[in-house]
Amino acid sequence: MRTGRLRKMNGFWKSLSFIGNECKMRNALMIYLQEEGLKCQLEDGIVIFDYNESHYSTHFQVHDGFAECKICYETSVEDYEALELQDKTFIADKTNTDVENHSKVLAFNDSLRVETTFYFTNKQMMINLFSQHFDELNESLGVAMDIACEKVDAHKANKNRSIGFVAEAKKRQEVEPQRVQALRRSWC
Repeated sequence: MRTGRLRKMNGFWKSLSFIGNECKMRNALMIYLQEEGLKCQLEDGIVIFDYNESHYSTHFQVHDGFAECKICYETSVEDYEALELQDKTFIADKTNTDVENHSKVLAFNDSLRVETTFYFTNKQMMINLFSQHFDELNESLGVAMDIACEKVDAHKANKNRSIGFVAEAKKRQEVEPQRVQALRRSWC
């Protein structure tokens, strides 16, 4: 009976500290982002902020006394959705192997997501690791977007290229007027 009370009280005391209180973590991050000149807002426990006209989200969780911060960027563009699955997988695999940092790129059927996570023990460590991991996330995002643009351009070029019966039909249509004119000349 006493241990139950101690556990309840211990949980209460942990919630008063920075690590046990997700609300304090979110507030500290939002204050830091506002000091850096970024617009941020809190929606459903997720801190959403704009950086270079892009929306990023940050989510905090506490696992058995360990605080975790997860930073995500997700994009969905029609050109990306038109790519084949192997191209989408290539984008994620190439970025994850070429860039050596804590970020990982995830390729889905309709979107591309870059995310990173880190654990921290106090407020200063959270701010320092946030800025470091955010820089790494942007580095991975830049590489992924470059590869995605190359794949989209290649896809558009291949999409416009005629093959098979369609290509021969176009050639015939271009040659037909010349043949008709040649036949008319020979008859006249």
